[in-house]
Amino acid sequence: MKKILLTFAGIALACTALIAATSKKPIYPNPTDPLFHIFGPADSDSSNSKNSDTNSDKKSKDSSENSSASEFKKKPSSKGSVAVSVTPKKGFTPDGNGVNDEIKITQKAKDIKKTPESWKVEVIDKNNETLKTWEGTGNLPATLTWDGQTISGEKLFSSENYQVKTTVVPEKSEQDSLGKNEINGTATFKTGVLMEEIIPEKQWKIVVNTIYFDANAATFNELSKEQAAENKETLDSIAKQVLELSKDIQIEVQGYANNVSNTEEENEKELLPLSKDRADVIKKELAKRGLKENNLTSVGFGGANPIAAWEDQAHWWKNRRVEFIVTK
Repeated sequence: MKKILLTFAGIALACTALIAATSKKPIYPNPTDPLFHIFGPADSDSSNSKNSDTNSDKKSKDSSENSSASEFKKKPSSKGSVAVSVTPKKGFTPDGNGVNDEIKITQKAKDIKKTPESWKVEVIDKNNETLKTWEGTGNLPATLTWDGQTISGEKLFSSENYQVKTTVVPEKSEQDSLGKNEINGTATFKTGVLMEEIIPEKQWKIVVNTIYFDANAATFNELSKEQAAENKETLDSIAKQVLELSKDIQIEVQGYANNVSNTEEENEKELLPLSKDRADVIKKELAKRGLKENNLTSVGFGGANPIAAWEDQAHWWKNRRVEFIVTK
């Protein structure tokens, strides 16, 4: 009986192979047929397997290409920007003396034709803090003027770099065509020597945050080339401006530091002597630039008279400064 069953199975398998050879598609045993459970499903031939793999690869490639095409379509256009310029670019001194007391901001949105939804113009300091803001809807103003008045009411530092940033939100259809929700432009400018008047036509104060020293020292040995150049430009500008007032001008150089620990111990042991040493060095630098040495004095105030409170750690940099009290 077993031999008969095996013979019958062999004949059935041969018939299946013969039919498969003359058919375009492989023929598999019916899973309900008892023979299916003896021999299992017939394997597909290698050519069909290869075609299946090829089709799968093609679908994957097509899908990848479609995905890439979709991403390409969403890629923002290189068009769309705002041209911004500032006048004067250097020497802005909003100190009320009638010379360069204002800057003029000129700006134009490029590559948009329809009226924008909104615009915003900001003046930003070196720590990316906004000092002044203008904003509105509709067309971007071609020009704006600024007198140096900040949101907080603080004065600008002398010889400091600032930035104007202009942002425009185009009309919705132009946002779609540009592939971006807003367009931007920036311009930088630098203040000159601001002389804040203390006594009319008699005494002024200059506040500078851009005289660099080596860490915890009153030397310039480890400064970068940029910092050394900044120091030279700042001190040259101060000497030139005060000498224009009088050859016999008197200057008190005041050094200030930041009290990190907020303790009297740090102030007395470290900051007072360090700020005095630095003020002495600046005094000598001014003498090299033509000011009479006997008209120059120096004092170190350490962590006294902070511009930023101890709790306001983000603005501690403002406390590390040099002030010049100029008396005619």
